[in-house]
Amino acid sequence: CGDDIEISIILKDNIIIDIGHQGNGCAISQAGVSLLTDFLKGKSMQNATGFTKDNMLQLLQIPISHTRLKCALLAWQVLQSIIKTYESKN
Repeated sequence: CGDDIEISIILKDNIIIDIGHQGNGCAISQAGVSLLTDFLKGKSMQNATGFTKDNMLQLLQIPISHTRLKCALLAWQVLQSIIKTYESKN
């Protein structure tokens, strides 16, 4: 779809003490990443690991059509990539 999201996380003792994002895209993908980063700040990486697609859709609190589902889940997919990298290093 052309949307682009980057998420940066700073951890201390397995806790997300700071998290930020940048990127470009539609309102749904940008709202999703903003809500996700706000939600995860102060939580453990274990909480992040347990965060599901359904949790992502619940954060948005709006009906998502099938064609916009990819936009709504983009931040969650980036989070999954971060988790894989984190787990491979620990």
